[in-house]
Amino acid sequence: MGTVKSRNTVKVKSLKRLLSLCVLCVLCGLKIHAQNFNPAVFIGLTIADLYSYYGPPESVYAARGAAMWQDDVVFVYKTPPSPIAEYYIYQNRVWQVKIDSYGSIKDGDSRTIIPMVLGNYITEGPDYTLVPLQGGSWPLALRFAIDPQGKISGMYIYRSDL
Repeated sequence: MGTVKSRNTVKVKSLKRLLSLCVLCVLCGLKIHAQNFNPAVFIGLTIADLYSYYGPPESVYAARGAAMWQDDVVFVYKTPPSPIAEYYIYQNRVWQVKIDSYGSIKDGDSRTIIPMVLGNYITEGPDYTLVPLQGGSWPLALRFAIDPQGKISGMYIYRSDL
């Protein structure tokens, strides 16, 4: 009897260790994924693709552009596997993603950090900085919105051909 009980105890301990290891791998995997989050890969996805990846958005709102054709529906996600991100939908596809950080650049940083981190291939205006992005099936750009104090107040990756 003592041998059967000790074998069962060893099996239970082994299963607990295995379960703990699995939980740790899942948690570390989510953290690694969030650190390497690349919102540009979502440009061009359909609503169904976005929904199957994230599930239902935490909120949805309409964004009015300067012209009537610039109206978008925006899906907002605030949970893993992404940092906070807003996905702008036009003609049933993601064409723009608003993010709260890009690499080491975050909302609230001075605009002077942009060329130091991303290089000098930028276009600057009084209230924006544009950086062309390489790769993808279409041209992409990263737009930094700049407030009157020269601080970054928003970041958007978008299809620059639309």
